[in-house]
Amino acid sequence: MNLPDRYKLPTGKAFKCKKLLYGLKESAFGWHKKISGWLLEHGVENLGTDGVTFRKETTRPDGTVSKLLHTRHVDDAIVATNDNAYYQKCMDELGTSFELSASGKLTLFLE
Repeated sequence: MNLPDRYKLPTGKAFKCKKLLYGLKESAFGWHKKISGWLLEHGVENLGTDGVTFRKETTRPDGTVSKLLHTRHVDDAIVATNDNAYYQKCMDELGTSFELSASGKLTLFLE
């Protein structure tokens, strides 16, 4: 990272970033910690298979079970569910803490 010309860095000194910058290798890990912590705080459990796949199940008053699966790669996520209303509720809740953009329904997934 280069400093603006108006700053002179003394020899043997370094600047410390106070927040993660997009594009640095540390930013992906910082984002993983932030989103994973949020999911766990909101009752979404980590499957423990790869560290980035989470699930949440809830039983509705009629006895049916709504399921949500959330997996991601860096800052992209796939969210799958068997209940559109439950999906929307979860996404609205997630949207209160993070800026979201949806690309629509998944049409192709390569494993």
